[in-house]
Amino acid sequence: MSGYMLTVIDAGAVSANDHGYFRLKVWDINDGNRVVYDNEPVSQMATIPRHRLPRGASS
Repeated sequence: MSGYMLTVIDAGAVSANDHGYFRLKVWDINDGNRVVYDNEPVSQMATIPRHRLPRGASS
C-alpha cells in the first residue's frame, strides 16, 4: 500500500509573473513509510514546492 502527497501552486499565486510549482512524494506504507519517489527529496513535508512547471503545462 502506498501513501502520497501532491502539492500544486497555481501560476501567479506567488507573484504575477511566476510559474506554477508542484511536488509529488510517494511512500510505501507497508515498508516503514520508505520513500519510493520524491521530486524534492531534500525538502521537508511542509515546504513550499520549488519544482517549476513550464507555462501552459497544467492547463
